[in-house]
Amino acid sequence: MEFRRVIQMNLQPMPRPRVNRRGGVGFPARYRAHLSRLREHLTGLAPAGAVALTVTIAKKREPTGRAFGDIDNLLKTLLEALPFDDAKVVEIHAVKRYSVVPYITLTITEVRV
Repeated sequence: MEFRRVIQMNLQPMPRPRVNRRGGVGFPARYRAHLSRLREHLTGLAPAGAVALTVTIAKKREPTGRAFGDIDNLLKTLLEALPFDDAKVVEIHAVKRYSVVPYITLTITEVRV
């Protein structure tokens, strides 16, 4: 089975956790709001077993520049937003691209392990 979503969104890389005044650790509110919006787009994806992800992340920036974000941190955001346990992910193919309109293309394919 295969699930495919195209989301018009500027994917933010996962930031470093911050320590607040009371000593708690967490992410900035802006990032948490972004993660919540991304989760809304991914609802309903429920593979039964192991999966392979194919991801294309496009932004209005040069893919090799610092402002685009490191691919590992972009993927961390995406994996955190998945509506299923990311331990099911056994393979990832990811691409960063320039585009006038930012978007994320996510294809989830169930695989045999």
